[in-house]
Amino acid sequence: AGGAVGLQQAQATVVEHRKVTDLLHSWEERIHKQAQQFETFATQVLQVDTEIISNAAKVRQLRADHAQLKTKQDAADASIVQIAEQQEALGRLLTSLQEALKAQQPALGPEAGRYQAATTLHQRAKVL
Repeated sequence: AGGAVGLQQAQATVVEHRKVTDLLHSWEERIHKQAQQFETFATQVLQVDTEIISNAAKVRQLRADHAQLKTKQDAADASIVQIAEQQEALGRLLTSLQEALKAQQPALGPEAGRYQAATTLHQRAKVL
């Protein structure tokens, strides 16, 4: 009778041991799968981070290029305004010269050709 109880206890211990071992194997498999999923996810995150860093560098370069081009555009605009002002001043000067020559035309006689040349120059300057 004592041997039978000991045998039953040994069998129960073996069954219990198998259950614990099966449970541990199940947990090990789950942990291993989770570790693989985490590694895959970590790789994807690293890839996205690398792309973000690369794109941030591109954005910084584009901003620098934009600032440089804006500076050049501003300088070109200022030059255009200055040229327009100079052309207006030249037009006023030619108009004054034309009026002065016109006022002197009757007194000049043969020098009237000079007046015509100044008038032609003035008309050409207006076209420009």
